[in-house]
Amino acid sequence: MSATSDHSRIPSRPSASQAGSLEGGLLAALVSTSKTAVLPREADSGPLPLSFAQERLWFLDQWEPGDPVYNIYYAYRLLGRLNVTALEESLNEVVRRHEVLRTTFGAEEGRPYQVIAPRLRVPLVVVELGGLPEEEREAEVVRLAREEAGRPFDLARGPLLRATLLR
Repeated sequence: MSATSDHSRIPSRPSASQAGSLEGGLLAALVSTSKTAVLPREADSGPLPLSFAQERLWFLDQWEPGDPVYNIYYAYRLLGRLNVTALEESLNEVVRRHEVLRTTFGAEEGRPYQVIAPRLRVPLVVVELGGLPEEEREAEVVRLAREEAGRPFDLARGPLLRATLLR
């Protein structure tokens, strides 16, 4: 399997044995590292302040709630076989390891602070487009990508990350 973005070239296809070895290696790495402990945080010393970037985002969201202008989105074209379950598990392993991906913003008396969820499962939404003719499918991919990029995030409720697989 290979991934490309709009900013890179499509790599050549690996042979069937290379693809099998790559997939097996990736799954083995996921299994072996999935039990890696998350570093414990120091004893709770009260609300965590926002970083400068978080505070700016929070302020702009207070000014104009639901404005998706600061959403960042990526689209990748995946070629070859795809283990959807492994993709979703990998995404959630990254979320488990990185507090910033489990963080939302609370506020008390107008002062924002970080709220870090101890656990968060980000679903991989799968949209099947295989039944559409190729021309319609490409147009639908563009339409769905634009629609998703325009959906606002709720900074207080989260999650502040979404993933969709268009097949």
